[in-house]
Amino acid sequence: MSPEDEKALRKELKRVCRERDRLVASLERSEKTTLASRSITDNIQEELQRRILEQQRTAAALEVARADAEAANAAKTQLLASISHELRTPMNGVLGTTQILAGSPLNADQAELVDVLQGSTISLIRLVDQLLDFAQLETGAVELKPETVQLSGMVSKVASLHRSNARVRGLEMRASLGEGLPEWVEVDDARLSQVLTNLIDNALRFTQEGSVVVGASMVDGGVRF
Repeated sequence: MSPEDEKALRKELKRVCRERDRLVASLERSEKTTLASRSITDNIQEELQRRILEQQRTAAALEVARADAEAANAAKTQLLASISHELRTPMNGVLGTTQILAGSPLNADQAELVDVLQGSTISLIRLVDQLLDFAQLETGAVELKPETVQLSGMVSKVASLHRSNARVRGLEMRASLGEGLPEWVEVDDARLSQVLTNLIDNALRFTQEGSVVVGASMVDGGVRF
């Protein structure tokens, strides 16, 4: 072999060794990258599993809390309904007694006291009715029950229930009916009377002097109170 050939062979051998070293280094880097990627993947999977378990525990705790809240709410509603029913019986007894007293011979002062007692009793009965309504709302059991009602009689009745309360406050309680009103209307008498009663109660509470008027008039083909 000539010196030139030997020199060329050595040069090629060095080149091959360098390429081999480069390939080995590249393989080592690739293995390190693979190991790092595998570690990251494992960490991500562990974190995902941890979060999934945490969400499952949170969902289970929320379900237990929701069930507890529904049970407590049902117990509260049942308690309100029971108390309201129990209160209604003695209150109706008191109201009946005041009505009997109102029909007996009384002087002016006694008659006024009976009026106040009767008005207060009616207010308490309305409060009991509102408790019942609340209990029914909680269970979704409230239903409107329309019936044919004499409009003027209904408004006058609501106003008359508050006259004694107004008199005690030094106020006048009046009913006012506009022209063109129908004599009979189709409404839920109890619900409408309760709405008017709440409005009148507020009016009496915040009126310092003068009068409170509950009225009805025709507006756009309907009755406005």
